[in-house]
This record gives sequence, structure tokens and C-alpha cells, in this order.
Amino acid sequence: DDDATDAARDDDDATDKASLATEDVLQFREVCAQARAFAATTRGRRAASGTTLAATADEARARLARTRACFGRGKNLDDDAFDGARDVRLVVEGARRGTTLAASSLGDVGATCGTQRRLGAALRERGDEAMREIEEALMRTPLEVVEAIERCVSVPGGEVLDDASETLRAIRVEQRRIREELRTMLNATSKEMARKNFAERAQIVTRLGRQCIPMKLGSAGELPGVVLDVSGTGNTVFKEPQIAVPLNNALATLSASEDAEIERILVELTSIVQTHADVLLDANEALTELDVANARARHAEWFDGAEPTIVDANQGMCVRELQHPLLLERHLTPLPKKSRHWRRGTGIGVRRERRLRRRFGAFAATRQSSRCARCGRPD
Repeated sequence: DDDATDAARDDDDATDKASLATEDVLQFREVCAQARAFAATTRGRRAASGTTLAATADEARARLARTRACFGRGKNLDDDAFDGARDVRLVVEGARRGTTLAASSLGDVGATCGTQRRLGAALRERGDEAMREIEEALMRTPLEVVEAIERCVSVPGGEVLDDASETLRAIRVEQRRIREELRTMLNATSKEMARKNFAERAQIVTRLGRQCIPMKLGSAGELPGVVLDVSGTGNTVFKEPQIAVPLNNALATLSASEDAEIERILVELTSIVQTHADVLLDANEALTELDVANARARHAEWFDGAEPTIVDANQGMCVRELQHPLLLERHLTPLPKKSRHWRRGTGIGVRRERRLRRRFGAFAATRQSSRCARCGRPD
């Protein structure tokens, strides 16, 4: 048994070494860096960069089928199709552990869930069997989560809405009424203080969370009220008029009530996310798989690639007019820019390009036979 285990381990090590050697010969990681530029999401770009060679012919065929499902006019998805999608794994895991999610995090979850359901519906309409597993995972995104978050939180934005609860709506209506009343009162008072030269100008500011009026130091006693602060130079005193104290107190009370109600709403929404954590994580994984498959298809269209036929190693293979994507890059349209994720080309350099040409010389990568399929120039 020990000998068999050692032999199996040796076989696995040999396979891993062969795979790494193949990746090096094909410059596979550099090709993945090209494909990465066509992914629409941050997680998709990371996954595309970390793609490894398929371990079996069946796995390669499965990947090819998904790429084919996204290949061609009307099939591949542009970046707008993934609009709103985020990597929400950490957020969902936090909810699973019982951490109350912030409104902004819930907004990201809501936007992502909406995108997942929209993409799932698009795949269902196509009816491609190769994408069935991804489609089903996306469509399992609970509609309850989407509706609950969109009702309570702005998506995108992450602000708790007035419609989140009747209590919150009533609190905010009262806050707006009192603020308007307080603003009108302080405007009139500040203008009067400026007219009498007790203040530099008619102005209303906030200190310690309360609205007040800046007064000249020597004239502060002309306005009955409470001193909240003094300027750094000591020449200005920030004073809350006595008539404004009840209104500022009411706003402070309402603000505390608002915070408590928002916390209750966030706890409730977090509980919903927690209940559906497993399904949400599976759907987010499917979203990334779709993004990577779509990126491969867009990458293939970019360099006018042809679909290969996957065969077992013992059958041998036939390759005609093989052209490497890295050698074609300089003759094609620039890679898509992805803000800070974008880089100009793959930057393989002259020496690496020469080495790549030598490696593919046995196939067809010669200046005579390997020409750009789009412009006819040598690759």
C-alpha cells in the first residue's frame, strides 16, 4: 500500500512538472493576462489571470463549450451586462458570522443579486446546455433578498431610504420640518446681528451638532443663549440663541431615534442575507465563472481565433498556421482599458519574443508562414 501511495505521488509530481513545463512553453500565463483585460469584474480579472491548464480532455472540452456559448455576435456580453456586480464573499461571510452589515455593503449585495438574476435570465433565454449549471446558480439568487434590500437601501449608493419603515419615514418628516423652522429662525436672527454689527456677516454654522450663529467676541452678550465654541483666534464666539435651544434639542432626540431605527433595519436585512448565505455565495461564484468564460470568448474574437478540436494525448494532433496571441498583439486593436487594472499590452520584451518564436518555430511561427490574420503582416 505504501509503495502504491508513493508511486501515485510520484505520478502526480510528474504531471505537475509536465503541466508547468507546458505552461512555460505556451507562455500560458501571459496569454491569460491578455484575456484578463476582457473580464468585466474585479474578481473575474483575478480569476482569468489565475487560470491553469485543464487537467483532462473532458475539462478542456467543458471550458471550450462555455467559451463557445459566449462567442459570436449577440452572444458575448459587454461590460454593461455586469454593471453592479461586486465580489460580495467577505460581506456575505460577515453576515453569516452575525456581523451587522453597513448600508453600503447591503447596497453592494443588492446590486450584485440584481445583476446575477438578470444574467441568469439572459442565459435561460439562450438555452445553451453548456451554461445550464451557471444559469441555474444565478437564477437561484433569492428574489426576497433583492426586493428587501432595494426597498430599504438605495442601489447603488447604500443610503437607507425613507421607505425602509413607517417609523423612519415619520422621523425624517419631522426632522425636515424642524430643520426648516430652525433655519428660518436663525436666518432672521443672524441678519439682525449683522445689521447691528454684532456679527461679521449673516451666517449659520454647526458646532457640537447644533446650529448656531458666529458673533464678535465683544458683542456676544447682545444675543441671549449658550456659547458652544470659540474660534482659534478667540475673536469669534459661536452662540446658540436661546430661542433655538428647544428646536436643537428636538433634532438631537430625533437623530438618536433615527440611528436606532436604522440599526434595527440593518440587523433585519443582515438576517435575510445570513439566511441565504450559501445560495448567494454559489451564485457569486457562478457570476465569476460566466465572466471568465465571456472574457475568453471576447479575447478569442479580438485576435480572430479559431475553435480547436480537443483530442486525447494518445491520438496525436495536427496544427496548421499556428499563431501565438502574444506575437499578434502589436497588429491588433489595443486591449481594453480597465482603469487601474489595465496595462499596456503584455510587455513580453524582445528577448522573450525571440524565445517564443524559437519555441513555435517547430509549428508555424516563422516570418514566412505566420502572418497576422487581420492585416497580413508578419507576426
